[in-house]
Amino acid sequence: MKALAIGAFDGVHLGHREVIERALSWGRKNSIKVSVLTFSPNPQRFFKGDEFKLLTTDEERRELLYQIGVDEIIELPFDEGLASMSPEEFFEDILLKKLDAKFISVGFNFSFGREGKGKADYLRKLAEKKGIIVEIVPPKIVMGRIVSSTTIRELLKSGKVEEGAILLGRNYFLTGIVGEGNRIGRRIGFPTANLLVPPEKLIPADGVYATFCEVRGKKYLGAMDIGMRPTLTSDAREKRIEIHIIDFSGEIYGERIRVEILRRVRGEKKFQNLDELREQIERDVNWIKSHYKGIIW
Repeated sequence: MKALAIGAFDGVHLGHREVIERALSWGRKNSIKVSVLTFSPNPQRFFKGDEFKLLTTDEERRELLYQIGVDEIIELPFDEGLASMSPEEFFEDILLKKLDAKFISVGFNFSFGREGKGKADYLRKLAEKKGIIVEIVPPKIVMGRIVSSTTIRELLKSGKVEEGAILLGRNYFLTGIVGEGNRIGRRIGFPTANLLVPPEKLIPADGVYATFCEVRGKKYLGAMDIGMRPTLTSDAREKRIEIHIIDFSGEIYGERIRVEILRRVRGEKKFQNLDELREQIERDVNWIKSHYKGIIW
């Protein structure tokens, strides 16, 4: 027997947390295991392809879900077979027979079954016949907006990371491996880590950002540049993410780091030469230190 929270949960934002908290509350009250039922790959990515970017990778989503306190995460492989199931088949074969659900919480805009034909109200109708409780969670409203992964993606793509963080309930972060760069930053006095992130991860708008960087279990302030590096090359085809980790020295090539994005400091600029670039980076770093130095831990 299980209490289930069902959804894609991309980003694990404040609205998702409400859905999960309902299952947690019922499950704890009735001494039943609380599970999150989700999908991999994300259904929208399955249908729309690689151009559809995610707020959280599967690994990041798992981490955030377990932090909320669920007992179990069930990731259904989202493939042609699952996509072609009717709503009735999904309910009977997955929720009833396979998972033995006794309580289900879903968001107000939940859909299931082939072409998303099954809606939350229909799930409740099917479940009532089997004595299963379904709770449909209304939209979460923050700053006059319905909290949704779509809204958060649009905010991040326009560089509004502070607004995105409010809807997420946390800072947006990137996790990746530090790769080899061209070491130009080192030459001008600001060594940078070239961050390689999974291809499905959404990258915010080009520009310079204030960040917290978690390296080897410790947090540092950072100045992160996202973009094509127009000062250094005129024919760049690939966006790069480079972070100057403030007050850190050492080689971290091949290591995994996490970068929490705090604020967009400015857009990307093209400078006439490396001296101009160095002077601007110095101004960026000083601005970030003056605004965030006191809150690092």
